[in-house]
Amino acid sequence: SNIPPAAKVELVIEKDGKKRVAVHKLRAGSGIQSINFRLPIRSIGIDHYRVLLNVNGKQQADACWTITKNIKKDSAKVLIYQGALDWGTRFFRYIFADSDKIELDLRYAANIYTPKQGTHSTNFPDRNSLDKYDLIVLFNLNRRQITAQMERDLRNFVRHGGGLLFLNGNPVSVMEFANSPLEKLLPVTFAARRRPQSRQGQQTADFLHRINSVRRSTRWDTSFRLKKEYALDVPKLKKFTLTATGRQCLIFRHKDRTGQNSLIIPKFQDIAWIKSAKPGANVLARWLEHPKGASHILLAYQNFGKGRSMVLATDPLWRWRLNTPSQDKSFEQFWTNLFFWLVQGGNKKTHWQLANLMVAGNKPLKVNLICPGEIPCSAVKCYVKTKNSSQRLFLNRDSNLNLSYVQFTPKSDQQYSLIAQYKDKTTASISFKTQPESKVNLESLVLKPDLKILDRFSTLPNVTQEQLTDGFSIKKIFTTKTFTILEHESYPLWHHWWIYALIVGFFGLEMIIRRFFKLV
Repeated sequence: SNIPPAAKVELVIEKDGKKRVAVHKLRAGSGIQSINFRLPIRSIGIDHYRVLLNVNGKQQADACWTITKNIKKDSAKVLIYQGALDWGTRFFRYIFADSDKIELDLRYAANIYTPKQGTHSTNFPDRNSLDKYDLIVLFNLNRRQITAQMERDLRNFVRHGGGLLFLNGNPVSVMEFANSPLEKLLPVTFAARRRPQSRQGQQTADFLHRINSVRRSTRWDTSFRLKKEYALDVPKLKKFTLTATGRQCLIFRHKDRTGQNSLIIPKFQDIAWIKSAKPGANVLARWLEHPKGASHILLAYQNFGKGRSMVLATDPLWRWRLNTPSQDKSFEQFWTNLFFWLVQGGNKKTHWQLANLMVAGNKPLKVNLICPGEIPCSAVKCYVKTKNSSQRLFLNRDSNLNLSYVQFTPKSDQQYSLIAQYKDKTTASISFKTQPESKVNLESLVLKPDLKILDRFSTLPNVTQEQLTDGFSIKKIFTTKTFTILEHESYPLWHHWWIYALIVGFFGLEMIIRRFFKLV
């Protein structure tokens, strides 16, 4: 803000407190400036980065963050458990039919579909059998199709690193999960159903209403064809509106033949209403009814324990696939990206889990240590380090959540590093900086306003510059014009008496003629 042309302002990015990886000069003037740069990843491990803002060689601000680099999981086994028959199943099978990376296991709830061969199980796997899957997709299920045991098994599955996708575009059946144990596992809350409703969707209800409105005994079919054949228009698909987080997420990224990355914007028809996102959730996509209308959450996720849970409140998007050219693989790429993104939670090394990057100072801080099983958490030694000190922290155990954590009270405006060591080797590390007690006063950094820019801005039409020493008066901007009446003239409507008498005579003659010829 207000950088004079003669000032030397730089952003310096350091790695591990030693090596400079990037230096960017800021331009003069005021406004928001964004700096983009690429960080090469040459090895698996943990990197600590720090960014410094230097003005004429003096440090004015800094921030730090940690990047943990793991090997991306390149294969997964996915269970799609369905509560109703849907065309989306066919498209899922088509996407991954010849894939050697994704293995699908399709199962149906009781009394939905029974294979003729009798070789496929229609039961939901038990707790031990769930361990062989990386991702569970709950597809078009209603509340009666999920038992209490299933909810406990799913909670345990996600907590230990599995991925969960709740996929349902039926607004009525989704309401049944409000305040349920399964909702506590998901990143959103659903609106409770106030009164009993039919389980059929709104479009189905409208269609049946239109059929019943033209029913005429045995001639109903002919009447319906003649009157309604061309009235049933195919509904237009609605587009996803990606949030800032969604635009950065790899789920919506697609690389074309030229190697350029482009955004994938899915389209849908059915939507289930979501009440709100939970505080720890990340919303990736919304639907805007119109530019100034309400927005509805479509896609959201949250980290739960060692895994991830996600809600997609639409249909499975197969109508979007039917409306795209055959050479367009956006539909296939979207579902491939989404499945692989959800299963990455179970592939992490031992790592710290910090709930919020904006850490407040002088308040107790709780940080979880996630141990996926490669090493026992009981054998890990934890330390918290600052620039001038190091302190041993003891791991606590939360038996209800099956998590280990450390707790301490950091000071304000300090940089901290949490280090977990196993056999004298660092296995997990994270860096963060606490917030100052009060907000930084920008004037203390800027010192003087940039009057040259304000002078140039005030030369524009309808723009004036006010001096603070002269005071400010609203009358200078909004003035009231006054008018003075110098002469008053009046013109009577009937300034000649004979014009008025002539008009009254013609009116009386018309009444006599109407009465004589009986026209009244």
